[in-house]
Amino acid sequence: MKTYQVRVCDDGLFFSAAHFITFANGECESLHGHDFHVSVEVSGALQGDGGYVLDFQQFRNAMRDILRKLDHKILLPELNPHFILSVREKEVETSDSVQNWISRVGDWLTKVNDYDRIPSDDSAEEHFERERQMESHLARELGLTPTPQETSACEEAPFESLGAEVEVRFQYRRWIFPEEDCEILPLSNTTAELLADYLADQLRKHPILKDYKPDVLRVEVKESSGMIGAVTQTENA
Repeated sequence: MKTYQVRVCDDGLFFSAAHFITFANGECESLHGHDFHVSVEVSGALQGDGGYVLDFQQFRNAMRDILRKLDHKILLPELNPHFILSVREKEVETSDSVQNWISRVGDWLTKVNDYDRIPSDDSAEEHFERERQMESHLARELGLTPTPQETSACEEAPFESLGAEVEVRFQYRRWIFPEEDCEILPLSNTTAELLADYLADQLRKHPILKDYKPDVLRVEVKESSGMIGAVTQTENA
């Protein structure tokens, strides 16, 4: 029995994206970006009398469609046990409301130093609780949390929607990104290996493989020169 292969790996199969992964020792690397280059190989029988496994051009275009979703995005792993991800709507108050709370900034500046005196021997839970207390205090001082007397007026005031934002927490660190700049993936980490597995799964769902089931599907993701993560999926995987 013969098995044939087709492979696409031209310069057009890449996406530029930012990511940061967590390590087995509990550390998290800094946010950074790559030009990820992708190559894909399919093994199987020839299709009918065509003499080919998959049409090269259609195969390449299918991968480009999949990669386009990741291009110029911040890749976030939804299933990472060390990250806390939340998506929320963000709003900005009207100019009259903004002027109202700006007048309180002077008083706030005289108080904020009290929240900087965090004991170095605090546990992670105590540190996080102090952060929450500080954020609540700042919100009250800046008028972002209405007083009971202001509540009814705030409910009637118009707001301008700014879309949603994604907050990511890791221990003491926190990042906030516009939602439209993020791609939240069903992964435990955004390593090259798991990105390759994700791309392979997406290719299997693409119409080009609707009627053709390859025996083997292999995807390689190159982060940088000499650094490649890959996955090999078989039909019974």
